[in-house]
Amino acid sequence: MTHAATALSRALSGLELRRPLALSRGLRPGRVSGGRVQECLRRSDRCRLLLGVGFDVHPGDAAPIALSRAVERRGVGEAQKGTWWTKRQLPKSRAVHVCKRKVRQMPRDRKLEVFVYSQTPASANLYLCSLPPFATKMRPILLQGHERSLTQIKFNRDGDLLFSCSKDHVINVWFTHNGERLGTYDGHNGTVWTIDVDSQSRFLISGSADNTMRLWSVQTGKCLYRWEFPTAVKRVAFSEDDDQVVCITEQRMGHQGAVRIFNINREGDGSEQSKEPVSMFNPIGSKATLCAFAHTPNLILTGHESGKVALFDAKTGEEVLSNEHAHRDVVTDLQLSPDRSYFITSSKDKTARIHDTRTLMVLKTFTTETPLNSAALAPSKPYVLLGGGQDAMSVTTTSLRQGKFETRFWHKIFEEEVGRVKGHFGPVNTIAVSPKGDCYASGGEDGFVRVHHFDESYFRAKPYGDLEIED
Repeated sequence: MTHAATALSRALSGLELRRPLALSRGLRPGRVSGGRVQECLRRSDRCRLLLGVGFDVHPGDAAPIALSRAVERRGVGEAQKGTWWTKRQLPKSRAVHVCKRKVRQMPRDRKLEVFVYSQTPASANLYLCSLPPFATKMRPILLQGHERSLTQIKFNRDGDLLFSCSKDHVINVWFTHNGERLGTYDGHNGTVWTIDVDSQSRFLISGSADNTMRLWSVQTGKCLYRWEFPTAVKRVAFSEDDDQVVCITEQRMGHQGAVRIFNINREGDGSEQSKEPVSMFNPIGSKATLCAFAHTPNLILTGHESGKVALFDAKTGEEVLSNEHAHRDVVTDLQLSPDRSYFITSSKDKTARIHDTRTLMVLKTFTTETPLNSAALAPSKPYVLLGGGQDAMSVTTTSLRQGKFETRFWHKIFEEEVGRVKGHFGPVNTIAVSPKGDCYASGGEDGFVRVHHFDESYFRAKPYGDLEIED
């Protein structure tokens, strides 16, 4: 039984049928032609997408056909004490498959109205039933705009645009609702490791292995300014007020890793920027790979190869606070909550952890059986999303099931895994959730971006069970 048929079956099993339509009285069982059904539909003012359940249709008729399996295994007719048609009385016509396809393609917010034909010893009636929206399978929008593996994806503040970068030197921007590509930002000559967009969707900042950080116009795709460094730029991030950008450069070839903070001139078209940073410091100890502005612009949050997370004074470069044992291996991702009061990190040590931004104390731990590359926080529900998988160099020696190439949903409070979404045929490198909480996107080693819009059941679910507070 298909997922759509199962959902419809559940809905019908507890359905209370409305009064029979006046037009339907007197119809004889077994000989309800497609033309008579169409006549009923045309004269009804409640018609939207209508399915007939349990009536006979001749091959070639244009009328929608029943999802007969929906009533095949359920005792729907027992509630009405009538005889219900089953699959045996339906011809195997092309229309059956057309009907199933229409149900699978229904919008999630569309009500389903169904005609049900029943026979009793006294009469035969055609009932009109209105079903609430039911959950269809959450189908992803597959975005194919990169030739190599994804490195980072980022939603804008409004959630209507998605930016992606990869090892193929290209930055793409997409419409979130339909996956249409708006354009590209061309100019980098090496792997684009990181991107970020300001809150007004005016400026885009990017860091690359070509040792440059670039400022772009989101609307035109024009490169407005370029900063050059001795090594690759591994992470960039805007401040909360969009007036500053922090970047971290790689420790390589005798050059120390450095954190630099630049003021962003938002006057004019943005092409006049200062070449020199307002602050620069070299994090002590283990090599820093990630950075972001903390709950205050005076503090910079960093993640390190040793698993350490730390807070640095943005002006002096002094280490204000650190947690040396945040992880046991390299920190692979760091994402803050909307109010920046806490943040989540992922690591190669197969764990993701939520930390308090002020104290760096570990609040929650989510342990998996595979290395993690990314972790994100759902803004509207108490869930965290984790992605990773077996290392890319070992992918060809294992199956998809063993590689664990899934996006995992964990309950943020109870620290329990609640679901998985498959799709990528390589490690999941980056995950982002829309600020509105209505969808999420994942980018993989396979070069694909998958956008998943959450279905109705996601928003109706009660993540706290009986403890849920009703409005």
